[in-house]
Amino acid sequence: MQLKQSYALVLVYDFLFGQGVQCGGELKQCISRNKVALQSCLARLKVRAKVHRNEDLLPKAALKAGMSDKR
Repeated sequence: MQLKQSYALVLVYDFLFGQGVQCGGELKQCISRNKVALQSCLARLKVRAKVHRNEDLLPKAALKAGMSDKR
């Protein structure tokens, strides 16, 4: 169960911040069904944090360490 949850988190991250979900299967279908809800949650997070870019959600230490580089 833990592996499936971890895999789902990675897929959601790729969907929101990466190139999109590149795999198939049950998890991709679940993400596709909830696409609008996931995007609206991200938008609400950005509004609450008063930022415009996704990178601005990262902690300052991560930005200084270069962890905001794109894949």
